[in-house]
Parts: sequence; structure tokens; C-alpha cells
Amino acid sequence: MIQRVSELEHEPIVGKFYLVPCVKYAHGRWIPIIGPEHDDADYINVPQRHFHQDLRFLSDHEITTYLERYARIAVSCSPEQLSMTKILFASRLQHRTPVERKVKCRRSMSDFPMIISLLPAPWFEELEKAYSKQKLSCLRCPHRGMPLNGIPVKDSKVTCPGHGLQFNINTGELVSRL
Repeated sequence: MIQRVSELEHEPIVGKFYLVPCVKYAHGRWIPIIGPEHDDADYINVPQRHFHQDLRFLSDHEITTYLERYARIAVSCSPEQLSMTKILFASRLQHRTPVERKVKCRRSMSDFPMIISLLPAPWFEELEKAYSKQKLSCLRCPHRGMPLNGIPVKDSKVTCPGHGLQFNINTGELVSRL
């Protein structure tokens, strides 16, 4: 029986198939996503509704395309624009309701801090401040409800793959990254 990625208690195993939420992009391909559709108008200044791609389940070709786009954008953009390289705008989707599809795990979850530590985002400090008193609930990030089950835990900390907030897995408290 194929396990749902949403029900994992550990990281997915590379090479194994899982049932993964996917949305159908304008070009007709199903793209694996993580977390709910949302906007980030408040702190990140992205008012468009969007999903985040689950990079663990993208093919090597899709990752190459993603990295080429990331490199191209990273040279000439603000941190806010850079963070948008892994999002799918809902307006470009043929099918907005996530559908579970059998997808192979291709890689482990990479660390989020590519934009936090390399290009400190002005919005990130405000985001941390706004959520400093909130705790994890049911392994979901309090910011946008991103599922944190199946996300690597390092030194008792789990990092939300959506926007980079980090929490102590034992206490549920926010761990400042700045």
C-alpha cells in the first residue's frame, strides 16, 4: 500500500513512491505541492493566491529548470522575488484543487535558509516577530498551515518549507533564525 506523504512521521525515503498532493499547471503537467493555497500579502507582499512546490518530488529535469530559473532571478531581484521561485500562482493552474497522485521521492528536503541566510529578507524579521508567541499545533506551521510531518528535524528544530519559520519540535516554540 502506498503511503500518503501527509501522514508520514519521518522523512520520505528517496526512491520510494508516495501519494502526494498535486495541482495541474497550465501546460498540463501535474506538479507536487506542499501546504494549502494561500496568499502572502501581509508580510511578504505577494497578494496572488499560490501553492508551494514540493521540491522533494520534482523530476531532475524540473529541478534543473527550477535551479536555472532561480539562478536567473537571483542575479537581479529582491529577496521577496527570489522567494517566489518555488511558488505556483493559482491563476496559472488548470486544476486548483489538489489531487493525490503517485509520485516518486527524488531527494531529501533541502534546508530552507537559501534566502534567509544568503539574502536576509526584510519581511522575515516581521514574520518572526508576528509569530514569536505562537506554537506548532498538530505539526502544522501557524503561519499558513504548512504540514511539517515528514520534514527533517535537526537539533530538535523543524523548518517550515513554505516561508522558513523554525520551531523547536519538543516545545512547539518559534526559534529565531536572525
